[in-house]
Amino acid sequence: MSAIQYLTSSNPTSVIAATHIPYVPPNAPESYVKNVDRRVEATLAMPSDITATLVVDHRLPPIYGFIPQLPKVGVTVEGELGSVSMYNYVLPTWYHSITVKINGSATRVEKVYKSTAGKLMGKDDNSWTTYRYQLEAFVDKVRGREPAVWVSKEESVSAMQGIEMVYEKVRKSSSNRELSMINVATDWTRVKTEKQICCTIIDASRARGSDASRRASRHFGVKFELFNHTSSSPLLTV
Repeated sequence: MSAIQYLTSSNPTSVIAATHIPYVPPNAPESYVKNVDRRVEATLAMPSDITATLVVDHRLPPIYGFIPQLPKVGVTVEGELGSVSMYNYVLPTWYHSITVKINGSATRVEKVYKSTAGKLMGKDDNSWTTYRYQLEAFVDKVRGREPAVWVSKEESVSAMQGIEMVYEKVRKSSSNRELSMINVATDWTRVKTEKQICCTIIDASRARGSDASRRASRHFGVKFELFNHTSSSPLLTV
C-alpha cells in the first residue's frame, strides 16, 4: 500500500474490488476463527483516473505442483510510454533489479546498490539493508538532523487507512462475512514527542529485547524505552 501511495503521490479514493482467502492450518478444529490472512487482492481507484492493484499471498502455489516458490516482492508501474518494474525493493542488498521498458526501444535492467541520497549525507555502504537506512533516518530525526528520506506520521496513518479500506470492502463481501479485524487505522492515540524510542513488546524475550536496546543505545546515543503491551509502565529504560 505504501509503495502505491509513494509512486502515485496520492491516496486511494475507493476500493473497486477486493478478494480474501483466510489462512486455515492443517487439521484446524471447527472452532477455528478465520481471522488471519493468507491472500488478499485488491484494485484501488486513485486520483487522476489511475488504478492500482495489490496482491499479497503468503502461500504461493508450487511450480509444477512440487517445487516451492521463492518469495516475490515487486512493483510495476505502467504508463503511456512504457513501464518500470522493481524487483525486491524491500531487501535490495541481497539482490534486486529495475527493468525499464520503453515502447519501441530495447529493454534495459539497472541496479543501484549505493543510495545517492545516502552518499550525499555521508552515509552509504553496500552492506546496508533497507532497515539500516530507516534506522539511520530515525536517529537523524530525533537528533535534530534532516534525514535524506523521511516518512511522516501522516503518510503512515494514510497507508493504514488505505489498508482498512480494503478490509472494509472485504467485510462487505457476502463470501467473507466471518472476517473480523480490529480497526487499526484509528488507534493512534499514544504518541511520544520526546527523543525516545518506544518499543511495544508483544511476544518477545525481555532479555533479548534489553540486549538489543543497550547495543542500539551505545551505537546511536539515543534513549530507548521498552514497554509492556498491556500497560504503560516501562520494563527497561536505557
